[in-house]
Amino acid sequence: MLILASAREQLEAVASALDPIRWDVTRVRGDGERAARTLAAGHHDVCVVFSDVGAAAITRLASHTCSQGADIPVIAIAEDAADEQVAIAAGAADVVLREAVSPALMSRVLSHALKLRDRERSLRRAQRRFALAIAGSSDGIWEWDRARERVFLSARWLELMGMRDIPEGEHELAVWLSRIHDADRSCFDRVLAAHLDGEAPSFECEYRALDGDGSYRWVRVRGIGERDVGGEVTRLSGSLTDIHSEKTSQLRYQHAALHDTLTGLPNRAYFKRQLRRVFREYTRGRTPLFAVLFLDLDRFKLINDSLGHEAGDLLLTSLSARLIPCVQAIDTIARVGGDEFSLLLERLTSEDDAHRVAEQIQRALEQPFVVEGHEVVMSCSIGIAFASRRYERAEHMLRDADNALFAAKGSGGAQFRIFSPDMHSRSVSMLKLESEMRRGIDAGEFELYYQPIVSLETRRIASLEALVRWNSPRRGMVSPGQFIPLAEDTGIILGLGRWVLREACRFGSKLVEIFGRGAAPPINVNVSRRQLRPAFVDEVLDTMDAFPLARDIIRFEITESALLREGNESGTLRAIRSMGIELHIDDFGTGYSSLASLASMEVSGLKIDRSFIERMDQDEKSAMIVETILSLARSLHMRVTAEGIETASQLRALERLDCAFGQGYLFARPMPGAKLIEQLLVDRDGEEPALAVVLAPTRAPRRAAAGAKDRVKE
Repeated sequence: MLILASAREQLEAVASALDPIRWDVTRVRGDGERAARTLAAGHHDVCVVFSDVGAAAITRLASHTCSQGADIPVIAIAEDAADEQVAIAAGAADVVLREAVSPALMSRVLSHALKLRDRERSLRRAQRRFALAIAGSSDGIWEWDRARERVFLSARWLELMGMRDIPEGEHELAVWLSRIHDADRSCFDRVLAAHLDGEAPSFECEYRALDGDGSYRWVRVRGIGERDVGGEVTRLSGSLTDIHSEKTSQLRYQHAALHDTLTGLPNRAYFKRQLRRVFREYTRGRTPLFAVLFLDLDRFKLINDSLGHEAGDLLLTSLSARLIPCVQAIDTIARVGGDEFSLLLERLTSEDDAHRVAEQIQRALEQPFVVEGHEVVMSCSIGIAFASRRYERAEHMLRDADNALFAAKGSGGAQFRIFSPDMHSRSVSMLKLESEMRRGIDAGEFELYYQPIVSLETRRIASLEALVRWNSPRRGMVSPGQFIPLAEDTGIILGLGRWVLREACRFGSKLVEIFGRGAAPPINVNVSRRQLRPAFVDEVLDTMDAFPLARDIIRFEITESALLREGNESGTLRAIRSMGIELHIDDFGTGYSSLASLASMEVSGLKIDRSFIERMDQDEKSAMIVETILSLARSLHMRVTAEGIETASQLRALERLDCAFGQGYLFARPMPGAKLIEQLLVDRDGEEPALAVVLAPTRAPRRAAAGAKDRVKE
């Protein structure tokens, strides 16, 4: 401790009042200059001065810092109250009147001064640590005084916001809050209010803030409030973190996860999220009627098959652009897969609003699309499901819109249908039928029937067509018109087709064993377009290896539309021809190919579709088409079969046109293999053709199951 006085007796008076064991005293007599040098050179924690040394000396000594980093407390000994005021103004930590100096008082005053010094020292250390933490942190620091509506902003906070021209320190609260993006302000206020009301232990929010360059960047603010005795938050402190790169990456990832990469439209996941949101609001009575539309392009696969997948992608992109003007900004358009799109129409005043959107979409497609130099005219089918209290889940609306779409496509396409409950019942029924069909294949419920193809010249059996039948123990004989289209749609046709080929080859081997090579009639096996894939070649080779006797009598019938889609350059078709298997066109005249294209088709024969044969009696044009097909086929050395012959007049007309082969109920219905063998034996051994007995001039009865879908074909 240092004592400064102008007189010796003053020094002694103070020194005598101090405990010599506790205090190490340095006495300085004179002015403040000498005392200041002593303080600067030594290790003194407290200074006692007499006020008569002057206010300047007191001020100078009070500015010195001790070794522990706090100001040295100066205790002034004053003569009277006037001196006391001067000493305090000059910077004295405490003042003692000279007449009151005593060991007890001096001990108490000096102890109190040292305690204050220690507190200041701790405070300064904390301040240094705080300042160092702020300087070294990548976050900005803020403190909000709610009573004064002022906020302290650190230099780093201002730097993050691009506000380098504004100094660190206190500012109006608007400097911060006015920079929050309008779209994020409600979230900020809500989170802050939850903390102020005691509902949340802290305050944290992510929002976009206006940067100094006029752009917005993502930041995260964290804070916690200091409460008074009444529980009110009087002050908040926290940090500001720059999360712009992290957030934009996250948003890009979320966008990619919820949007279609080709069209940029929302995807199925995003659509379902929006649908659930609107459905919740609807069930709570907070939003009016809404609708789900399910859209599918008609004949889109033909574009991919003919022009390529890149052209198909361009078409989908162009279609997306045409759909957007058809809906309101609040509505959602999503590509949910392939050429399928879903639309969520919100806030409808009536069902007519959705009808108008569907009609507008149909009109938007009337203008041709230009795709890689080709003009393409498209149409679409649309299914519509309206919100209703009967729905328990939002996804059921999407399901029902899909059911309505199926009905629209089943009615020929290029139209829209409104969902009705019977559509769902039909879908459930089809699902049950599919399940039974899969079990039926494994359980051996399917069998092959054979329908003769007759030489119209000799009336004898020339070849056979293998036709699949399903004898279900639950349903009885199921019409092929019911299960063949379902097998095509579900892919069951692949397994069913393999089974048909093996059974036909098994039966063909038996015919060769009975009648010998060259005498056994060929068997025509229908091949679905879905079977014409590279793996089909291996399936055929394996089957022929298993039944080598049937190799020379198996032919494949492929529909005209499937042959057009595959084209002559198809590797699958080339491989089949290389095995020596003949290809025949089935249902010729329904594939919309020109007669001129027949010359380019590498096939051995064709069947004239039954629709032309049926109309020959009443429609002169149909008769002319049949005559033209026959003439062209003969010039190309193709065998021609007229299918669906049911009346004697049809037969006579075909005979006049020199048609070589015919097939139909007028000759024989499809029959099991054992019965067919009996017919073949009679046909071989008898003088009269085995089938001649059914040649009557009256019209043969037609079964309800007859039709183009009576075989395994498209």
